[in-house]
Amino acid sequence: MSKRTDPETDRPAAGLTRRQFGWQSLGLLALAGSFGAGRTARAAHAPLVDTLPANAPLLAGVQYVPKSVKEGQRCANCVLYQATDASHGKCALFQQGAVPAEAWCMSWGPKPA
Repeated sequence: MSKRTDPETDRPAAGLTRRQFGWQSLGLLALAGSFGAGRTARAAHAPLVDTLPANAPLLAGVQYVPKSVKEGQRCANCVLYQATDASHGKCALFQQGAVPAEAWCMSWGPKPA
């Protein structure tokens, strides 16, 4: 059984070729990636409380508190913390949201001198 072809291009009459499908797929992936990058940048500055449902099991497991009560221990001086501005930063433990610099959890470890 032979497939119909367009006499001018000698290609299948209906549908996309593999090459066309591949290029269109790449374009869609690039577009989706650019939207995802924007969401990630915004999520990095979102307070951790806004992303609590996604982080809730981990927060409970590490005994996270938004304001440290431990002398000399706060997220701002933890090895897992990277500041994004003066009051918030990104923690290696949490995939979403920003952590207040004054917060604490039991995974705290001092930054190397």
